[in-house]
Amino acid sequence: IQELLALTRAICHPADRAAWLACLRGPVCGLSLEILETLPPDRAVWSALADPEWRAGLDEPHRAMLAERVLPVLAAALEARGRLPLERVVESAWLALGGPAAHPDGRCLQDVATFLEFLRSACEAGDLGDPLTLQDRLGDLYAAPDPKADGRLEVMTIHKAKGLEFDHVFIPAMAARPRSNERPLLLWDEYVSPDGERGFLL
Repeated sequence: IQELLALTRAICHPADRAAWLACLRGPVCGLSLEILETLPPDRAVWSALADPEWRAGLDEPHRAMLAERVLPVLAAALEARGRLPLERVVESAWLALGGPAAHPDGRCLQDVATFLEFLRSACEAGDLGDPLTLQDRLGDLYAAPDPKADGRLEVMTIHKAKGLEFDHVFIPAMAARPRSNERPLLLWDEYVSPDGERGFLL
C-alpha cells in the first residue's frame, strides 16, 4: 500500500520528490540508493529520469530497465492522468511495472483492491484535490486479515478482553498520555461584584 501510495502521489504531483524516490526505490522499480543519489537535487525527478545524459552514466542493466520498462509505463501514466479515472491509471501502472510479481503473496491483492476502491471514492472529477493529504485520509482503512492465521491471536479492546482469562494480554501505547489530560477537570473564575463582594464561580 505504501508503494501504491507513492505511485499515486508521483502521478498526481510530478514535483513530489519524496514520492518519486519512494516509487523508484520500491520493489517494482528497484533502483538502488546509490543510483538515486546521483539524481540532480535541483531538478524534478521525472525530468532527470527522462534525460539521456543522466541515464548514460548508469550501468547497462539499469539503463535498459529504465528505458524498456519503467519510463514508458510512468510516461503513459502521466499522460493518462486526467483522461482516465485515477484508480485505473494507478492500477494499470502498478500492473505494468510488475507489482503482483514483486509481491507473490496473493493476500496483498485484496488490500490493493481496497486501496483502489478508496481512491475511486476519494477522487473528484477523476483527480485528487490534494495528493499530499492522501496518507492521512487512509487512516480508516485496515489490511485484510490473514486467512492462514490459526486463531491464537485476537485483537480486541480492553473491555472486551476483560474476564476472558487469556494467558497473555498485550496492551500497546501505554506510555501515551490519555486524552482526558488535555482539558482541565474543573473550570473556575474569581470575580468581584459591583458592590465589592468577592465571588467564586466553579
